[in-house]
Amino acid sequence: MVVSRDSEVVLGTIICDRCGKFIDTADTNRVIIYYSRCEDDKCSSPEEE
Repeated sequence: MVVSRDSEVVLGTIICDRCGKFIDTADTNRVIIYYSRCEDDKCSSPEEE
């Protein structure tokens, strides 16, 4: 197996708290999941859960 020294391991993940869709990654020092809202109309509307 060849491992590039230029590659970076990104441990943070950002997912939508309504639909669970992957949004982005975040450079963190540990494995962590952040919750936000995706750009989907049904998820970004300010209605009550």
